[in-house]
Amino acid sequence: MKAARIQGSLVGNLAELRELVALARAGKIAPIPVTRLPLDSANDALVGLREGRFVGRAVLCP
Repeated sequence: MKAARIQGSLVGNLAELRELVALARAGKIAPIPVTRLPLDSANDALVGLREGRFVGRAVLCP
């Protein structure tokens, strides 16, 4: 068993979702930028998120 949470906002309808998926499959949507940080930088990552220093996602790596 694995706990998971999906969080976001719901905007659009089923036809728009299908169009979005088609665009993603065609490679027409740029990937979200990811900044990888070492696990021992967790506090720095939180401060950076609070200050808006990251574009996209900040991921802690062991």
